[in-house]
Amino acid sequence: METLQKLQNDITAIFSKINAAKSIEELKSIQNQYPYLKEFDEKKYPRLDISLTTKDIDSLKEKNLIDKDGFLCKSIAESDSLSSLEKLLYSILWKNGDLGKESHIINGVIGGPDKKRGFVFYYFGRHLDNKTNPIVDQNVIRAFSSFQASKNKFQNIEKILNKKDVTAKDKKECEDYIAWQNQHKLKKAEPLDFTYYVDRLLFALGKYLKDCHRRMHTPNLKKD
Repeated sequence: METLQKLQNDITAIFSKINAAKSIEELKSIQNQYPYLKEFDEKKYPRLDISLTTKDIDSLKEKNLIDKDGFLCKSIAESDSLSSLEKLLYSILWKNGDLGKESHIINGVIGGPDKKRGFVFYYFGRHLDNKTNPIVDQNVIRAFSSFQASKNKFQNIEKILNKKDVTAKDKKECEDYIAWQNQHKLKKAEPLDFTYYVDRLLFALGKYLKDCHRRMHTPNLKKD
């Protein structure tokens, strides 16, 4: 059974191994030492090699597919000229109530100012524009913030583990995470692979920390 002390020990050890990694293979091997780090769903989150640039955004605007504020134009819903794939993807956005979130991604791609809403999507846009920019989400930031807390004897660790969203209030933690990645010697040598595998490790770690914390406070809760 997980205990808070065990989680703290794992956090310290995993980040120590990441900091000490001198090759991508050494970095990748970390997941084999902690079974829960191998639970990353590659079918749900395959490695994303596609990019989205300012030039792409300008092209979409010229075609009247997005408006000046970065929102998909409402006329798309009435268009007969979309490809089958475009129709499918637009329908998924519509059904999930996600229309509008594209504006935050686009703002990140073009390097616009970050806003109070859509923070995770903004950073995802930055990643799509430049794959050496980390993907920032609640799981990654939960893992990194826990590591930061280890420097102060894990003060506020309960609050960190219980955190559910990343918002504008977490901008410093997000920028600290990016700075931490960028100072690593291996990132400078292998920027794309380093970014991918560290994001992946911390996503899995952050999710595990969240699930463990929930189970510790709900003893009868079954493991996902």
